[in-house]
Amino acid sequence: MLRVVAIAVLIAGCGGKKDEPAPVVELPPADAAPPPPPPKAPPSELTGAPVCDPEHTPSFEGVAQISGGVAHACARKRDGTVVCWGENGAGMLGAGTPDPVNHPTQVCNLTQVVEVAVTSYHTCARKVDGTVWCWGANTAGQLGDGTTTDRDTPVRASGVARAVAIAVGGFESCAVEEDGGVACWGVGRTAAKKVPGLANAAQVAIGSGVLCVLARGGTVACRGTGPEGAPPAPEVVLGLDGARSISHRWSRGCATRADGTVACWQGAGEGGTAPVTGLANAAHVTTGLGHACALAGGGAVACWGDNAKGQLGDRAVERSAAPRVVPGVTGAELVGAGHDFTCAKLRAGGIRCWGNQPPNLVPDPPPPPPRPVLCPRAEIPVYDKPGCGADATFRCVKSFRPCSQQYCGCSGKTVGGCAGTALAPFKQKGHCL
Repeated sequence: MLRVVAIAVLIAGCGGKKDEPAPVVELPPADAAPPPPPPKAPPSELTGAPVCDPEHTPSFEGVAQISGGVAHACARKRDGTVVCWGENGAGMLGAGTPDPVNHPTQVCNLTQVVEVAVTSYHTCARKVDGTVWCWGANTAGQLGDGTTTDRDTPVRASGVARAVAIAVGGFESCAVEEDGGVACWGVGRTAAKKVPGLANAAQVAIGSGVLCVLARGGTVACRGTGPEGAPPAPEVVLGLDGARSISHRWSRGCATRADGTVACWQGAGEGGTAPVTGLANAAHVTTGLGHACALAGGGAVACWGDNAKGQLGDRAVERSAAPRVVPGVTGAELVGAGHDFTCAKLRAGGIRCWGNQPPNLVPDPPPPPPRPVLCPRAEIPVYDKPGCGADATFRCVKSFRPCSQQYCGCSGKTVGGCAGTALAPFKQKGHCL
C-alpha cells in the first residue's frame, strides 16, 4: 500500500531559494500528443550493422533519443545502433577504448536497441528482445554482469526478464519488466533483483539516492535507494495524477501531464510538488543536476533552474525559476539533459548542445563560457611492464584536458583496484585506468 505524504507547496521551478520574478513563456501547442516514452521502433527499422571501431565516425542522422551524463552523452538511432561522445575515463562510451572522443562513435557491436540511458559514469541500453546491456564504471555492480569490473564494451545485465523500460543513476540501474515489476542492480548488487512492493510500473527514474516509478494509471511513487535490506515503502508524490512521463536526474524530478503542464519536486517528493508556472503544451521534460528543459511538438525548447554554466541556453548565467525559451533552437524534435548541459536534435539535421556540454561536432554560437581547445587524436602506446603482473599491462592515456598531459599506470586483474603495483597508477574521476 502506498503511503501519502504531507502536502507542502514549493516555489515555482522547485528551487530552494525564491528568485526574482521573470517573464514566463508558453510553448507553442504541440503538433500532436506523442505516445508515452520511451518510443519503441518496430523491428523492421532496426537494421544497423554491428561495428567496433573507435575511428568509425557515424553521423547524427536518424537520431531517435538523446541522453546525457556528466561529461559524455549518447544518442540512440532509429536503425537500432547507439553513438556516444565526450569523456571516457571509465569506458562509458562503449567504444572499446579509454580515449575521449570529440565526435560520435558507435558503441561496440550493439544493435537492435530501442532505449538508451546515461548517467555520470555508466550507460545502459535496452534491446528489442527485452535484454539490457551496460558499459562503463562498475565499482558497485551497476553493470549487472556479476562483477565489479569496469567495461569499455557492452555486457549483458543478468537477472532481467523482458524489460520494457530502463533507467540509470549514480551507482544503480533499474528496469521495468513486462509484468510491471521493477528489477534493480548496483549499490552492492551485481545482478538484477526485484524491488519488493513495486507493481504496475510503466516507467522508472533514478536520482541521487531516489528511485521513482510512474504507474500505468498516471500516479508517481518515490523511495530511497540503497543496498539490500528493508528499503522504505514507496510514497505517492502528490499532485501528479494523470502523469504521462517522468524524469529524475540527481536532485530533482519533473513530470509531464496529459494536459501539457509540468510539475516538479525535490528528492523523493516528501515536500509535495509545485507546478512550473507559465509553461503549457509540454510534450516532454528532461532534468539535469539543477535545471530542467521542456519540449513542445512545435519544436520550441524552454529551460529553467540553475544557469551558472549556461545550461538554460539563453546566453546568460543568472538562475531562472521561470522557463525561458532557448534562442536559436527551432524545429527541435528531441531534447535530453545532462549534468549541466542540454542537447536537442533538430528537424533540419544535427544535434545542438549548450551549457557545459561534452565535446561534440555541433558548435554553440556563442558558447558560454568558452571551452578548452580539443587536442588532436594521437596514437596511444601500450607497453608490457614486468611490474604490472602477468595479466596486466602498463598503459598510457592522453587526456584532452589539458592537451599536454599523458597519464600512465597498470591495467588488469592483478592491480587490485589501483593497488598492488610499484608503478603509480592513474586515476581519473575515481576510476582506475
